[in-house]
Amino acid sequence: MPFCSRCGAELTPDSRFCSSCGAPVMAVEKPKEARRTFQLAGRPRVIVTHTAAGGLVEVKPGPLGEVTVSLETERLEYVDWDFKQDGETVTVTCRQPLHRLVWAPFMNGLRADLFITTPPETDLDVETTLGNIAVTGLSGAIVSRASIGQVELHECKGKLRARSETGRILLMGVEGVVSASSAIGSIVFE
Repeated sequence: MPFCSRCGAELTPDSRFCSSCGAPVMAVEKPKEARRTFQLAGRPRVIVTHTAAGGLVEVKPGPLGEVTVSLETERLEYVDWDFKQDGETVTVTCRQPLHRLVWAPFMNGLRADLFITTPPETDLDVETTLGNIAVTGLSGAIVSRASIGQVELHECKGKLRARSETGRILLMGVEGVVSASSAIGSIVFE
């Protein structure tokens, strides 16, 4: 529990003024980012599940032997997230609990953006419900699925699968075995 800086009285978490002395309560800046870096010895496999109210999952190449995950949102406390490693597999989960989803329209929508860097050769499985996916410069088995959102694969090589139920799929400079499907959106292949 927080305490009043003037009189030391206990405050409720949402207090704007002290109920004892009336002093204004200084707002505490809450974190807007969660970040974690994993060290790996071999070829990583990264599994991402993003079911928060909206946002972006962006995956780019980074240093060898390292996967870095960064979650950015205005209200970190409104998002359930988990980043974990099991051997060479890194699992990233970002979701918005149902009781928080009800409030999202009143907060001008809640975005939760995931920024991930992985070694250039990585097997990747990304799924998002209400967001976009952008993968750039990776080689490996790459699976990307968006229920409502766009999927972009740029300069990727390997076995590539892209699917979107209602969004557009952009495949730019890709090489390998490519599979793309969209129920309603367009598919752009260059």
